Amino acid sequence: MVVVPNPDVGGRKDILSHYLSKVTSNVNAKQVDKLARGTSGMSGADLANLVNIAAVHAAVNKHSGVSLQDLEHAREKILMGPERKSAVLTEESKKITAYHEGGHALVAIHTDGAVPLYKATIVPRGSALGMVTQLPDEDEVRLWPHLFITPISLV
Repeated sequence: MVVVPNPDVGGRKDILSHYLSKVTSNVNAKQVDKLARGTSGMSGADLANLVNIAAVHAAVNKHSGVSLQDLEHAREKILMGPERKSAVLTEESKKITAYHEGGHALVAIHTDGAVPLYKATIVPRGSALGMVTQLPDEDEVRLWPHLFITPISLV
């Protein structure tokens, strides 16, 4: 049996650049780097799918090319599921969700050793009413105690 591991951040950056070269894109190298850091654990096929979903999203929304926002939409769709536009949420429910996600964000900001905060949203996706996304600076290959303690405090 031959085991082929998923690509590291450098490999994901190269794969994303390759697939983005095949579509009209407004994405620069710094944005590709940011996206690669946020796609840890994805295979080459997952990344090809991500670019395809982003291209479809850009076309449906009549964008001139694939943007970082289209790619972020695709990443969130793959990781969390599609937006639940049909979800009927009261203003009170939205407010409670915003406070909840804001709490996660505040803990992430004020916790030493936490992965940097990237985005907080209350857009319902999959079974979640919102989410806080953190973006690591690099792939972590060693398991240090703070890598277990810090995420626990964010829950």
